[in-house]
Amino acid sequence: MSSDKLFNISEAARATGKSIPTIHNYLKAGKLPNAISTPNGKSKTWQIPLTDLVAARLLDRVESEPEGARKVEQDETQTLREKVARLEAENEQLKERVQDSKEFLRALQTQIETRATQEARRSWWGRNKPNLKARPEWDSDRD
Repeated sequence: MSSDKLFNISEAARATGKSIPTIHNYLKAGKLPNAISTPNGKSKTWQIPLTDLVAARLLDRVESEPEGARKVEQDETQTLREKVARLEAENEQLKERVQDSKEFLRALQTQIETRATQEARRSWWGRNKPNLKARPEWDSDRD
């Protein structure tokens, strides 16, 4: 930033980390003496030089904050990366469980007999059994 850089109120607030009302208060208190007010319709537009922001010690605090802010952002980024890695691992485990479930279901389906298969099996077993009611001599032997 060069010394002839001019900020409007919102830019000054963003650059210093202060609120817009705080910058207005600095202007009213005369702490930004080189700021220029220009009429802009029904409102005023302020042009605040960088040197005034530095002289009012508004930028001293900000210079130390970006390092802290960067540290916080790095911590948050690291936390998010760890969370993504954990979720990806969990996703892989769930995919494996789904695959295992599909294989188990296929195995069960091969074991399930259809109704036609059951009837065919029953009729086959019925051919080899003797018909006890058809042979009355067997009934007389039991007496």
